[in-house]
Amino acid sequence: MQDKAMSTIKDSAPWRRGVAWPIIAIEGLILLVIGIFIFADKESAADVIRQLIAAILLVNGLLEILAGFRNQGAVGSPYRILRGGVGATIGVLVLLENVSDYLDGDSSRVILAWGLIAFGVIGLAASLLARSEAGLRISALVTGVLTIILGVILLTGGADSTSRMNLLGTIALVFGVLLLGYAYLLYRGNQQTSAQAGAVAQTGGSGGASAPSGPSNQANGGNSPADSGSTGNRGSGGAAS
Repeated sequence: MQDKAMSTIKDSAPWRRGVAWPIIAIEGLILLVIGIFIFADKESAADVIRQLIAAILLVNGLLEILAGFRNQGAVGSPYRILRGGVGATIGVLVLLENVSDYLDGDSSRVILAWGLIAFGVIGLAASLLARSEAGLRISALVTGVLTIILGVILLTGGADSTSRMNLLGTIALVFGVLLLGYAYLLYRGNQQTSAQAGAVAQTGGSGGASAPSGPSNQANGGNSPADSGSTGNRGSGGAAS
């Protein structure tokens, strides 16, 4: 079950080939909503975005741990367990911010940033070491690099810095628009492909309908009914004479 969940998450990544356009459109809309929310209310958005990232990191960490124990014979299995442990631990720590007297927003941000960087670095190392078994997966490399970049962004600025939230909001809006545009291009491509397939099927159906006329003509010796009638009249005239 955990392998199915991991496969579903990875297959929905927009940079993977063959992802359906509705999934990409939904991801673009989510990014747009996040970007608008960040610019609309930067103070509360910082806490919400931090908790959201921590929850995603916790879920991915648990899935990595389960997948690592399930495939213990694989080369990258120990790294997946280590990566999952880091992600799950950091996710839990940041999510406990609201109920803990020892964590504030700034300390949670720093913990989450270094956790994302470690999560991404271990993921890149696991992908490179396991390339002999599963090949070098571009999606895993892209995910690792983006995770590291997000961690570096969270480390920039101070506790009350608005430049970091402006940067995150801008990135969310830009990538949201790009994903929506990409989804529209995929939709148009699917429409054109369907139209071409329908035209080919219609042409094939018309050709198949006209084909049976050949055998009937062959049965008549290649002559039309008018030719047969004129031949019969010539025969009757000859017999009368």
